[in-house]
Parts: sequence; C-alpha cells; structure tokens
Amino acid sequence: MFKLPGCVAADRSVVYLLLVVAIAAVFYAAVPGVGAFYVRSRWRKFRRRIIRGSLFPIAEYRHLASGPDGSRGNFRFFGNLEAIEGDNVVWIRSETASVEVALNKVSVYWLPSFSATQKEGREELNEENLPDEVPSEISWRRVFSLPEGTQVFITGALFCEHGKSIFRSTKDTPLTVVIYDGGGQTILRRAIWAGRHRNEYWNPFTPGSISVGSFALLILAYLLLRSPVLRFPAIVSLTVSLFPLTPFLPPGLFMFFIYRRWWKRARFLRAERDMVLLPLRYFPDFDEGATTLLSRLPDGEEIVAERWEDEEASLERLGEGKVRRASRLASRPLPERGRYVFGVRVPGSSALVPASDPMAELILIPGNPIELSRQCSRQARQFELLSTVAISAAVLTNLVLSFWILSNLVR
Repeated sequence: MFKLPGCVAADRSVVYLLLVVAIAAVFYAAVPGVGAFYVRSRWRKFRRRIIRGSLFPIAEYRHLASGPDGSRGNFRFFGNLEAIEGDNVVWIRSETASVEVALNKVSVYWLPSFSATQKEGREELNEENLPDEVPSEISWRRVFSLPEGTQVFITGALFCEHGKSIFRSTKDTPLTVVIYDGGGQTILRRAIWAGRHRNEYWNPFTPGSISVGSFALLILAYLLLRSPVLRFPAIVSLTVSLFPLTPFLPPGLFMFFIYRRWWKRARFLRAERDMVLLPLRYFPDFDEGATTLLSRLPDGEEIVAERWEDEEASLERLGEGKVRRASRLASRPLPERGRYVFGVRVPGSSALVPASDPMAELILIPGNPIELSRQCSRQARQFELLSTVAISAAVLTNLVLSFWILSNLVR
C-alpha cells in the first residue's frame, strides 16, 4: 500500500515539528532546569552551613593552645587575614589568638559590601538596608591576593597538628570561609538574607544551553526551507529559535517586567521565611504553646524565648534589641498571634541583654515564627507561580506574533 505524496509530506512535517519541540525542551527547559536545581541547592547548603556554624563554639586561646595532635572539634573563628604560608595555608588573627586555615578546595564566599544600618531604628529594615546582591563564591586561590587585615569568618573542624591549631575541611564538616566588612554581628543576617540566587533559571548552564538550542533550531530552519512542502515546520523552527529575544520585545515586554517584580517578591518572602526562623535554631524542640523556653548558647550563656501578648510589655522586655517583622503577613491581629522575644538572661536577674556571641540576636518577632514562616513559604510559592505564568504569557505572545510576521516574510 502506497501513501499519497501529501500524506508523506504531512508525516515528515510532524516528525520535524516533534524535533523542534524536543530541541526546545532540552536546551530551553531541561538543561537550565537542572542548573536551577543545582544553584538553589548550593545556596541552600551555604545557608545551612552558616546556621550550623553559628552553633559551634567560638575558638579562643584555650582551644588553640598546644596539645596532643588530633581533632579539637567543630568551631568558628572571627579574625583578620594576617599572613600566607605555602600554597594553600593562611594565618587568621583575632584579638586574642591566631590560627592557620588550610584553604585547598574550600568554599570561599564574599559578602556584598555593607554600610552601617544607621537609618534603622528599633525595627530592622532588611529590604531597604541589606544589599540586593548575591554573595560571590570565589576560588580559594583568590584569598592569597587579598590585603592584610581583610576580615574573615571561618566555620569548620579544628585540628592540632605538630603543636599548631589549623582549620581543615572534612567530609562531615566542610570548611566554610566568609570574607566580609562591617561587624561580625551582621554576618548571619546578611548571609541568610542574600544567600540565594536572584533567578535560578539564569544559571551557569543557561547561556550556553540557550545559545546551542537557538543555533540548532536556526540551522534546522535553514535546511527545512529548502523544501517547499516543509515550510510550516521551517517557520516554526525559525520562530522558536528566537526564544532568547522574545521576553524583551513588545508587547510581551510588559509581562516580562511583571514577572521580574513577582519573582523578586517571591525571593524576598523566602528570605523573610528564613529570617523569622533564625532564633529557633537554639530551640530545636520549640513549643508554640509555652510562655517561656530556656536554652544555652555555645559559650554557655542562657538564652530565653518569651511569649507575650501585650505589645508594650514585649517592647519593654526587648530593651536594646531589634524588631524583626514578616512585613507582608499581618493577616491577623498581633494579640492573637502573640509576640516572641529572644535574648540572653543576665545571671541573677530577669533582664534580657545582647549576648557576647555576635551571632546570637536580641530580637522580637511579632507573631509565631513557625506560623509566619509557613505563610511566607505559601506566599512565595504563589508569587513564583504567578511569575511563571507572566513570563510564559510574555514568551507565548511574542512567539505567536513572531510566527505571524515570519509567515508573511518567508516565502
């Protein structure tokens, strides 16, 4: 049984249309999608390392004094770059001690420049005051080109080797090095707020993948245009090859700006989700119904979480601390949600004061931190979905328009 020539041409058109779809799916969606999961995972690990490191004791002279060789445990250290030794070791000095750091294949992060929050009153203004930049992940070799006195924060495993203390990376506790300016008490806040990719779709895999996909579709369109019966799949291929440009052309450009706005809002809400949960790292068994919870900081200071219903009383307990709000989530009256004050209790007194640990905050959160984090996550997902709809509408609108224009131009 023989097929009519028209049927053969139709079958070939379907095959080539499926090929166009496959190329677009692989190079425009699959490869950037894998990259998106990769970069989001890396920044999630970065935040977890910083949070976990904030629970390690601060290495002091008594921990760094000479002793038997072997592991000293997990510590953190605040200091300044002092000297370089060999190809992969630097010396970091604090006010009381010096320690070596083995940097070979270590993750090194550079926090964006930070200006003092002198504009802040009692309430934190994270969106206004913290830089809207992602920390730079730099090669450990670049540390050797930094000037003496550069501020460095280290968290990881501490060892004693030949009478000297040295931080080394291990499988269970990878060494994390953070270069920063400003005070040490700002590191955690800045790292958790900014330590997330601006747009996971646009990752190191995306430019090359999109370029290859666009070029492949352009070549396919050129080859198909040689056959008049394959004009339709040729124009489709040519249209889809323009995908990298479509979000930036009118009329879809308007939806592109909406997409950027909503995606930024989702990122902001994810940051707030993490920020309101920060004080709970000291209370792994946090009881939402309890009025007072006690725990210990790594240096032994007693930290307390107090639940208050009265706003004035909670602010009085806060003293010199800060108020951290989930700014978009005042969905219920505050008295129903309660207020939680976290701070260090003065020995022999009930007063709350800032901790000696620079990473332990004296903070008030208006609302239940767990419930606020859930609401932030829920709204972040909603804005992510809306932004996906917006960018899809922008791309599809311009692709349809491009197809119509090309259909009239290509003969």
